[in-house]
Amino acid sequence: MSIDILMWMWKSETFWMVAAFFFFFFIAKYFYKSWKKQKYIVSLKNTQEVEDHLSEMFGQAERINDYFAKAVMVYAFKGEDDARLAAFTAAKVAANIQRNSMVKYLSEMATDIQKGFPDRSAASPIAKRLLSLKEDIEQMDWSIEDIMEEKKRFFQANPEYLMALDQADPNVFSRKHPELFRD
Repeated sequence: MSIDILMWMWKSETFWMVAAFFFFFFIAKYFYKSWKKQKYIVSLKNTQEVEDHLSEMFGQAERINDYFAKAVMVYAFKGEDDARLAAFTAAKVAANIQRNSMVKYLSEMATDIQKGFPDRSAASPIAKRLLSLKEDIEQMDWSIEDIMEEKKRFFQANPEYLMALDQADPNVFSRKHPELFRD
């Protein structure tokens, strides 16, 4: 390139506009990449937090299912009213999908007891208890106020079981009735 061309480019407004465009383009591109990288790192942190939260929620739901199943076992075979109230309250605080699985569990357990017990006269009252609890749970039109009221009633009847429900601790039934839960 000759000096004349360089001098012309130096004095030309078009050259400076093009140079300014490329300068700002590369700066914008740099900041965009930097921002995108930072956003990606933040999203990774948020993803981990979401995964941890979901894992905790699913763990809690599983423990509430265990709590419900053990409460049902105590109610079915011991006839303990507090265990019935525990199972009922657990169903009330559960989400709809979880509650539906609880209702199904009660139906299947009642059927299995009626079919599997050698003594039909002993099986009938147990199955009736389970089906009665199932019918009460199936009402499902509970408001937050209903749930709070049920928890107050549950606290008055058996604060130990309510604390276990709030902590999603199904082992309260194993500790109280070890004969039902031997491995």
